Amino acid sequence: SSTLLEHMRAAFGDPLALVEQVYRSETPASTMAAFAPAVADAARAGDRLAAAIWREAATRLADAVSAAAAEVEPLISWGGRLFDAGEIVLEPFRDAVTSRVPGARLVAPSGSSENGALRLARTSGDPRVRTHEPHMYVFDVGASTTPQHSHQREG
Repeated sequence: SSTLLEHMRAAFGDPLALVEQVYRSETPASTMAAFAPAVADAARAGDRLAAAIWREAATRLADAVSAAAAEVEPLISWGGRLFDAGEIVLEPFRDAVTSRVPGARLVAPSGSSENGALRLARTSGDPRVRTHEPHMYVFDVGASTTPQHSHQREG
């Protein structure tokens, strides 16, 4: 669409150079993901192509959730920066999940993706995950199962 092309030029410059920019990037997925807010803005402004991109993203995310929910209680939440787009992705995501996963219960996240990863790590029972108050967590991935203490220098 002309709106997305305008946003793309503002974000990346010459459209013909976009592929080269992405391939030269150290983090190509992040480079492209940086364009997601512009696509969200275009969708909110009524751009049909941009809205279709978000519906497709929601459908793909729901496909992944459906596969993961096949063997567990279907209590489902979501996380990640794509969901920062709000209802333009949440509504089609919820619709797709509930149509694919019988009995699915969708609940809003109670924290960030990092909070969820930390909770899983802490409940794993792995002694390599230790708390250092007030809010420091140390993960000794390559260490033995004997806890090691880290010290902070004052300065």
